[in-house]
Amino acid sequence: MNIKFFTTIFLLAISTSIFSQSLEDDVSILYMKANVLYDSGRYDESVKMYNRILSDNDTYAAAYLMRGKAKYELGAYRGTKKDVLSFIAENGVTKEVIKLMSKTELQLENYEAGMNYVKTALELDPYDAEQYKIGGDIEKALGNNNEACEMWYSASELGDTKSKASLTKSCGIYMKMKKENRERRQDRPSSTANNNRRDKVEETTDSESDNSENTDEGTELKNQNTGSRTDDEDIIDEPQSKVEAPDMDAIQEIEIDEELSIIIGNGLGKRKIENQPDIFMLADETGRVVVDICVDGRGKVKLAELNKDQTTVHKPGLMSLALRKSKEFSFFPSFRQEQCGQFIFMISAGQ
Repeated sequence: MNIKFFTTIFLLAISTSIFSQSLEDDVSILYMKANVLYDSGRYDESVKMYNRILSDNDTYAAAYLMRGKAKYELGAYRGTKKDVLSFIAENGVTKEVIKLMSKTELQLENYEAGMNYVKTALELDPYDAEQYKIGGDIEKALGNNNEACEMWYSASELGDTKSKASLTKSCGIYMKMKKENRERRQDRPSSTANNNRRDKVEETTDSESDNSENTDEGTELKNQNTGSRTDDEDIIDEPQSKVEAPDMDAIQEIEIDEELSIIIGNGLGKRKIENQPDIFMLADETGRVVVDICVDGRGKVKLAELNKDQTTVHKPGLMSLALRKSKEFSFFPSFRQEQCGQFIFMISAGQ
């Protein structure tokens, strides 16, 4: 009796194993057939086959993702999001999932969530034209026309034809200003001030060299004045006591276009700009955005913070753009290790 019992158990185990293997094979075949339907554009039929797969095995992660992609093509965006979340629960987050979620959230009008996915996707692949396109569409939907044009421009540079069409339709002024700024930068000699300063330093060095050759007293005096300074020391390390205090009342104004000018002051009015970024703002209100900045000795902006107390235009898109563009300026080198001041973006509402 015991032999018959164990024999029965053994046969049941074998049959169960064979059935499981057969079911697994069937699921794999169904999945391959469903993918063929998807690739041929028969999305509705592929969804039905993915449904069969998941009814037999609700942990088949790949089927959730493919069914979500098919639902997206059919315009069932809520279903897409649900399937993607099921895939994440089984398999975790992947680059493909992030990209699918960015455009799904755009279609569901969940713009902030969509933009978060776009930013994450671009961190993983900064040359993804589709994600720049989606980001531009989201910014446009949020009313951030400047950011939308920048995103579409990046996408078009990477070959996205739809973004080129969006630029032509919605960003004519942006493209015109970008072209003019590029031409203005090309016409402006960026290294003139550096060359003048270098010539002055070399002239001074030559003069000191002549004096030291002609008289021992000149050599002695030079050594007393320079102390232990070596030839390898950078001129930027000149003692701060020899540098005049910044003129807090001096200002300089940069006219970007009829709707925007930038006033630089409160300690930076006399600091010469070496390079400035392309800037284009579309605004429906008049006012200012004030950014506090600090520049290091080599002219790089190392700190930029929004001054909310002095800012009168509080549209998030404009404030974010002003803050980002402030960081892209560069100044000519100075003996100062740090120099702080303000950028004041004076905005006039477009007609």
